[in-house]
Amino acid sequence: MKKVKILSGLVFLVTSSVTFAQCDLSNATGAWDIVNQAVSENDATPSLDVTAAAAMASTSCGLEVTTIVSNSGATGADSDKPYVLDDSPNGETRFRAAFYIDANNLDLPAAGTQFRKAKFHVAQCASGECEGGNVTVWRVVNRAAAGDPVDVGIEFWVRDDNLPDVSGWDGRIKKRQFAFDIPDSGPQRIEYDLNIAGGSMRVWLNAPDEATNEITLPVEFSNLDLTPWAAGIKRARLGFIERRSGITEGQSFYLDEYESRRQTFIGM
Repeated sequence: MKKVKILSGLVFLVTSSVTFAQCDLSNATGAWDIVNQAVSENDATPSLDVTAAAAMASTSCGLEVTTIVSNSGATGADSDKPYVLDDSPNGETRFRAAFYIDANNLDLPAAGTQFRKAKFHVAQCASGECEGGNVTVWRVVNRAAAGDPVDVGIEFWVRDDNLPDVSGWDGRIKKRQFAFDIPDSGPQRIEYDLNIAGGSMRVWLNAPDEATNEITLPVEFSNLDLTPWAAGIKRARLGFIERRSGITEGQSFYLDEYESRRQTFIGM
């Protein structure tokens, strides 16, 4: 497991200032195993960049993600989606991850509108080792009622074999889902503890320690059946990982200070 901070490539030099020009994607490639710089179907605007504007907490630079039209069909190859990938997890049956996100500048379609969500994080089994690949998926979503002002929230789902397979397609419908609001401005620290062996999921928002600001999840999240996903987590992605989206392209949101561990709480 690893800690990934997207920093300026010059932070180790003696310098009196850090300029915007020092934040570029080349400085981030060493921290991630894959940087997939997908472009929009409509133009060649970069979808990932490392900028000072995206910096959160103690960093000099963060990951700026631009929404794009990545595929107009129902499916899309991974190469169509902008993301960074960490493949250091080694079949983790206990996976704890944390990151900052600032998505409050997104103009999200109203709740109830198809494709209103922006998927930004997934934790996965290796291809062919478990049903569906993704074990947990995280999205930014408009939680307001249709016609009301935008209310940015976080939505996630995690697999649960207790649920019926109504899809008839590799059990991919077996998703235990939950959503919660986040403050209306500024960066937010999300942390979660996915215990595949123990069958539980825990989530924190802006928590300095494990006893503070835990999101209250329904009891079902303490009794998950993750047996089909027992191969564990082998990779994690951050970015704009959508096949289709009703979110207007060319908008930016920020990610920073990603860290994953097997056991201990991470915090702010």
